[in-house]
Amino acid sequence: MEMMERYPFLSITKEYVASLNLTLDALIEHPLYSSAVELGRERLINSINNKKFEFEAKDKLSCELSILSYVIARILANIKSDGAIITRFARNEARRSFEFLRSENHKIISNIMEDLNLRINNGRIHFTEYLRLTRNLTIKPEWKLVNRIMDSGYVVLNRNDEKILLREAIYLRIIEPIEIGKIPEKLRIIANSISCRRNEFDYIKIKNIVPEKFPPCILEILNSLESDEISHNARFVLATFLIGIGMKNEDIIAIFSRNPKFDERKTRYQIDFLSGKLGNTRYSCPGCEKIKSYGLCPGDCGANHPIKYLRDKYLIKDSK
Repeated sequence: MEMMERYPFLSITKEYVASLNLTLDALIEHPLYSSAVELGRERLINSINNKKFEFEAKDKLSCELSILSYVIARILANIKSDGAIITRFARNEARRSFEFLRSENHKIISNIMEDLNLRINNGRIHFTEYLRLTRNLTIKPEWKLVNRIMDSGYVVLNRNDEKILLREAIYLRIIEPIEIGKIPEKLRIIANSISCRRNEFDYIKIKNIVPEKFPPCILEILNSLESDEISHNARFVLATFLIGIGMKNEDIIAIFSRNPKFDERKTRYQIDFLSGKLGNTRYSCPGCEKIKSYGLCPGDCGANHPIKYLRDKYLIKDSK
């Protein structure tokens, strides 16, 4: 039970939930399990705000409530039909499971890998599977295929590499779309009542543009600002995107100040340079193909350019 609570994306967890013989309508009205609905709502909101889901599962019922809250949160995320929210939820859940994975024994890790069809044999993985799993990791040079040791079409991994790829496999499973055609109206009402505003970006307001409308790639880069895991290319994309939508240089610098290695003098020079303030050239935000080549695309959002994505959301023209 504890394993299912820690890793609610597993097939055995799905089978266990099915064994409870609860429809969503029955779950909503159940005297015990109905509390999972509110817990699931809180779980999703935590993900939107990049906060860790913390719930003490100390007995069978609390484990079941935690598992069901994951199901509800995933349903609510898909009802929102916002790629950025689904991405944020999947990433947050993958990180949570990854924390448990750090202390698991080899047998449990092997079982989870098997459930996810993650084939790593003797520290090697086929390069096609490696490319699929590392599309969000290549902001770090060491994850680029050209920098890895290859052996007959297989990439050589160490034990830590395996766990990180397992985390990415978890993320890719959770982000898979689910069927929401027959979802109870009450859950749709709950989903629609959830604010999409991400607390850490509340101060960003550009011509009434709010960050929940930003494309998923930009939101992911914003999330990575608070860690050291942000590449030069990611900085360039973010800066040129914010310049392109008309944000003032001072406000852009304030956003970059969230990075632990923030250097105001260097950042100010770079932003002033990219915006054309220090020269005659104003640099444009790259299109989606280029962003994909950088390994910064978290998923197809249906647009071919980040600013076009935003323009289509608001039906506005590009800022000049």
